[in-house]
Amino acid sequence: MNGKLLARSRPVAASLLLVAFVAACAPAPERVAPTTGPDPGAIDTRLQAAVDDGVVLGLVAMVTDADGVVYSGAFGFQDVASGLAMRQDSIFRMMSMTKPIASVAAMMLYDEGAFGLDDPIADYLPYEETRAIVESIETDSEGILSMRMQTLETPVTIRQVFTHTSGTGYDFSSELLTRLREATGEDPFGFPLLYQPGTRWNYSVSTDRLGELVEKLTGTAFDEFLRTRIFEPLDMTDSFHAVPAGKLARVATTHQRGADGVLAEAPNPPVLEGPPLGRTGLYSTAPDYIRFLRMLLNDGRGPNGPLLAPATVESMRRNHIGDLTVVTQTGVDPQVARPFPINAGADKFGLGFQIAVSDNGNEDLRSPGSYSWSGLYNTHFWVDPGRGLAGVLLIQLLPFYDPQVMELYEDFEVLVNRNFGN
Repeated sequence: MNGKLLARSRPVAASLLLVAFVAACAPAPERVAPTTGPDPGAIDTRLQAAVDDGVVLGLVAMVTDADGVVYSGAFGFQDVASGLAMRQDSIFRMMSMTKPIASVAAMMLYDEGAFGLDDPIADYLPYEETRAIVESIETDSEGILSMRMQTLETPVTIRQVFTHTSGTGYDFSSELLTRLREATGEDPFGFPLLYQPGTRWNYSVSTDRLGELVEKLTGTAFDEFLRTRIFEPLDMTDSFHAVPAGKLARVATTHQRGADGVLAEAPNPPVLEGPPLGRTGLYSTAPDYIRFLRMLLNDGRGPNGPLLAPATVESMRRNHIGDLTVVTQTGVDPQVARPFPINAGADKFGLGFQIAVSDNGNEDLRSPGSYSWSGLYNTHFWVDPGRGLAGVLLIQLLPFYDPQVMELYEDFEVLVNRNFGN
């Protein structure tokens, strides 16, 4: 392996030995032959080069059509310090790739007539009636000095919760919410809104409310609902908010790219539990998430029966924000997140997904009408109904939208479409 490799919080001599070990002992990629399509050697070459060049230390990539997996590869290390090779079934922190699953969970209840998309969310979660909008705050070392607020002109609707137009935000991409978190020590879920609902698109924690809505309507804990209504029917045996003790050895470590380009690895803690929220907290694998995406490619049908009505899946992948567009979100800390998402200023948003408006003049990129989202540690997926393909690229690296990772992601997508696209 060449390029800038790895730093870790350990003595210098040990770090040098570790880098030498990585360079000499990079594992051969774990591959599964495709069931259809041409030889995927070009994809293997590009992904392996990313590991060899130190762009990433490990990744799993997988592609499916409506019938089954057509490409699968695992490259590099699951745990560099321990010398563990990445596996097809390595477990990843999915972070915001939890959101599409939460959206499907809520739409399963919509199919049952449990709510309407334009119902006020406060009809089901009464605390939402007290929401207000923060215009500005003043803080000092002691906390909040003052806040300037305005009242809601219209109630937040469930559709706006799905589409990130509800007025909520994220502290990692909002300086104002960062200041609120630092002053209060509280989670951004309960923070005031940033703007009047329905007036702009702003990436947010709003999907947490879908998790709460599921619990309110069913009387079942959100993570239990996911297990019994989605994971078990789709044979997703490695998806959970708390990693079982017997599966901890398969969890990939995380990496941080420093300002000098060097990747620092963080060892996994002895217990891995994500909060059982709609917005984040899920651990999963490429094979499991591909099963979820294949269900969407098949218009809501899984191997053990339908989860959603075909018309519901079609609605989820339609524009639900009208004339608004997805806009660039700038990370407060560039070591955590770079500006995102791709195609901001043009793309739309559906019920849990970003919707591609065009292929930006490159016919090898996703077709118009494709839908996608990502997770903070650079887990990415897209579904292209036009080509009948869905793909995941799973990495565990900060910052989110690292430029080298995003170049790799685009190259992967292009090579997938050239090899397997209709």
